Amino acid sequence: MSRWWWGHPLVRRGKPCIHELLLRRYRRPSVRDRAVAAAARVIAEEGVAALTIEAVARRAQCAMTSVHAQFGGREELLLAVF
Repeated sequence: MSRWWWGHPLVRRGKPCIHELLLRRYRRPSVRDRAVAAAARVIAEEGVAALTIEAVARRAQCAMTSVHAQFGGREELLLAVF
């Protein structure tokens, strides 16, 4: 599938096209930021015992592997929250 904006004249001159400008404006927070916020919510609502990588990934709306890649495990996630 070709990307129509790659051939855009503004891209060739090094200036961003409309697609890149929209991506900058509506960029999601990083997985790490979303996971820390989600972990804090899990701890506040259900307690530390309920904190699992799966629960955090579900609340952060990302894959479990992404959370695990960022933190390595539950203990590192707890350190990031506290």
